[in-house]
Amino acid sequence: MLYVIGLGSGDERDITLRGLDAVKKCEKEKLYGKPIILADREMVEEKVDNLLLEAGGSDVAFLVVGDPFGGRKLYETPRYMTINTAIEQLLEVEQNYGESVHDEDTDCVGFAWLGSEDQMIVAGTMRQLRMVDFGNPLRCLVIVGKTHPVEEEMLEFYKIRSENSNRKVRNCVNVLSNRNVSSSWCRCAGCCCFRILY
Repeated sequence: MLYVIGLGSGDERDITLRGLDAVKKCEKEKLYGKPIILADREMVEEKVDNLLLEAGGSDVAFLVVGDPFGGRKLYETPRYMTINTAIEQLLEVEQNYGESVHDEDTDCVGFAWLGSEDQMIVAGTMRQLRMVDFGNPLRCLVIVGKTHPVEEEMLEFYKIRSENSNRKVRNCVNVLSNRNVSSSWCRCAGCCCFRILY
């Protein structure tokens, strides 16, 4: 007999009692008392006949993490949405449904390549951020809600003011990453900047 038993999304101790009973009928078992063969996708899909032949008349159970009958997943090339596209789609949804959730003047923050030398942090309205080139993935758009005065100060620091503001933000963050500063705040160019990842 071949049993296909789901272990749930937790760990091997989440097995059902009925599943445990089926496993105990099998001759190869480890956690449950006998050795287990770790089977990769290739073994399960292409070599299962050999496994069943080796088992002879014995019971065999496949213990599967999650849904045991979840179909084979085909690989898809990762796709990433740009911040600009996200803003355009959010504004289009707002225009279509008119819920007054956000508009072109809604404050947002765009992040790109966080943790790298070229990281970008740019704050502004949806209208302003829609015009910024955040480059290649990975990027993130945060829609700003109700803010604390310290958060407002940070948003002001990263706010779009001129063409050179992105360069200033990058330089400031790079300076911070190279300093041995115990505080999470430093002063540079008369502004207050936050050590986000450093």
